[in-house]
Amino acid sequence: MTTLRSALDFYSTIQADDGHWPGDYGGPMFLLPGLVITLYVTGALNTVLSKEHQYEICRYLYNHQNRDGGWGLHIEGPSTMFGTVLNYVSLRLLGEGVEGGEGAIEKAREWILEHGSFQKFVSK
Repeated sequence: MTTLRSALDFYSTIQADDGHWPGDYGGPMFLLPGLVITLYVTGALNTVLSKEHQYEICRYLYNHQNRDGGWGLHIEGPSTMFGTVLNYVSLRLLGEGVEGGEGAIEKAREWILEHGSFQKFVSK
């Protein structure tokens, strides 16, 4: 019973004001693009995600772009074609133009082209 009480005490201290328990699953850079692409394809992007949420998703992606212009599979990972294309496409679907992110979109596009393009990558 002591263990159960300790567990309940612990979880009550980390519970958010609205009742949920937030968890940090930051790291994988391939999950968020899956959500964005799915919502776009189903026509639900603007219904499910407010403009504020879309802005914050873009900000998150820009903040985790590697210096070389790409994205890895994980926040700390080296740039990969898979990670870069997923995040580039997500940003474009969210309405970011070719000059978006103070040149970040262009850097990503350059990274993709310098590494053979996505089409060449998947055809091997």
